[in-house]
Amino acid sequence: MGDKGAINLSISFVVVVVLAVLILSLGVMWIQGMFESIESLTTQVIAKAKTQLMNDITSGDRDIGVTLPSVTKVPPGGGEDLEIILKNKEFNARCYMIDIELVSVDAAVSSGYFGSPDCLSPTCPGFAQIKQDAERWFLITPDTLPADSQKVVTSTVSFETSQDSKGGRYGFTVYGYYMNPLISPATCKPGLGLDQVDPNKAPKFSSFQISISA
Repeated sequence: MGDKGAINLSISFVVVVVLAVLILSLGVMWIQGMFESIESLTTQVIAKAKTQLMNDITSGDRDIGVTLPSVTKVPPGGGEDLEIILKNKEFNARCYMIDIELVSVDAAVSSGYFGSPDCLSPTCPGFAQIKQDAERWFLITPDTLPADSQKVVTSTVSFETSQDSKGGRYGFTVYGYYMNPLISPATCKPGLGLDQVDPNKAPKFSSFQISISA
């Protein structure tokens, strides 16, 4: 009688464990699917990100951003047209220079380039090669923006990763550099360099990440 009870108890325990594992697996799959739909690069995701960014800029504390989620999954060779949106919160019209710079990568990217997971930031000598390759994914038109006081302006970004992009996560920052105040909106033309940045004003900036699904 005792043996039979023990067997029934063991079977019940196994059933409970199997059900628990099944429920956990389904939960993990659901969470992964949810994040995939958020992160994958699509026109719908970009449109949603643009709406959110415009709301944040016009009524919140943000003053620059790119029309992407904070982390976006992109296949090698993938891309879409994006926008950089900037608000001039100054009391005077200003000229801004727009730039996107690579600031970090994860161990997978470093390993893809060098066979080592240690080159993750500009402090690594080899990072310059990763930076050069990744920043070619973005073409900003125009790269200078005249903006009247309290006005919102935009630049178009042609974004396309290369077919041989290394898999992993890339961290970027979009900058809006204040140009010398002597540069008027009328003379705010493409081709202005960093030597003409206003040294007394820290740039506007916003960060985002691209995850290459190689």
